[in-house]
Amino acid sequence: MASTIEIGDTYNDLGARIVAPESDLNLGIVILLNGATTTAFSIDTTTPGEHTLLYIVTSPTTDLTGGIMRSITISPAKQSPAPVEEHPNPFTSQPANDNLPLQGEVGQRGSR
Repeated sequence: MASTIEIGDTYNDLGARIVAPESDLNLGIVILLNGATTTAFSIDTTTPGEHTLLYIVTSPTTDLTGGIMRSITISPAKQSPAPVEEHPNPFTSQPANDNLPLQGEVGQRGSR
């Protein structure tokens, strides 16, 4: 099972639960975080990195073991896209008055 969280987020592990007949509830659980045995753990989420959490269950009567491993990846926060540089819009909402006749053109047609 793997989890990926961003820097600064909080990692809350789901833990391990023994689901077995009443006679098997005396199983021993060992928790390893990055290879070191621990009883309570916290994961540093201030820097990027990989962490491994391993739960090992051992039966004292049969010496059988089983386990589950979780990989936790702390990834850098996603970068926001760079702001778009605003350029002045060459098209404005004001009309350009292109339809007005040029001075001197009014009434000059046919006046030879």
